[in-house]
Amino acid sequence: KSSATAACCFADMLNRALRNNIIRGRRRYGNTFVGVHLLTPNASIGVGEALLHYVETRMDPVSHSPTFTALGMGQRKKAGLFSWLFPTPQEWSPDLVIFALNHPSFNIDQARPSSISFEARLQHLNQVYSTYKVGDNVWLVEPEDERIVKMEVISVQRDTVTVGLAGFGLVHSGRTSTRTVPKSKIFGGFPCTTFVPSMPIRLLKKIISGKDQGDLGLWPEKVSPGKISFELDGRVIQDEEVGIGTLSRWGARGKLEVRVGRERVPFVFE
Repeated sequence: KSSATAACCFADMLNRALRNNIIRGRRRYGNTFVGVHLLTPNASIGVGEALLHYVETRMDPVSHSPTFTALGMGQRKKAGLFSWLFPTPQEWSPDLVIFALNHPSFNIDQARPSSISFEARLQHLNQVYSTYKVGDNVWLVEPEDERIVKMEVISVQRDTVTVGLAGFGLVHSGRTSTRTVPKSKIFGGFPCTTFVPSMPIRLLKKIISGKDQGDLGLWPEKVSPGKISFELDGRVIQDEEVGIGTLSRWGARGKLEVRVGRERVPFVFE
């Protein structure tokens, strides 16, 4: 019951974010705006349209060094305790955050980056995140339906992959719930995801590395969460319960970086 309530609250946040115009310049298919699909409560990616839009318009196809970026979605007004009595300047806080990686491995060898199509970007990312095996969690990406959802690999064929819903078990109503899709729709990891501003460093490390031993996260190569740390002005942040909302405030006053193995990666907020 509590998990169902949480899922409903998450869906309400997504709807509110959309009403507050989180996606500017939404892509069209024909003459119709494509809607947003909230798929499964366990999927850390819930707003497929926002993430695909990020890949299409914001991901740098000629990045020379990796960078993590956090982008607030669905800004809401923060009301003070006595704001009704003592009016103060409005403060805004995001309902959700897009957390994304730009990385040199995403680069597409082309003279004019601005002319790189959305389809070419996705195809290249599919090659970058092509590492997975039976039992791994992967992302099923269906841009025609603005859908990105976490799945579990059941079997791998020459040109297709059979997947089932991750985290819910594969048996539903007495039948095995699976799909067989082209490999071009399956990504071992993905360069961006969404979550709430309270997401702690402890879980951010797993989002970057992949939650399970065989999974890829945002980082295009397998890395252990123990090899990842968040640093402010060169000093490791020891409290791993600190959320990304707090990190954004700290980042405004100092230099925020994510250390992945031996590599220091800038962490910026937009």
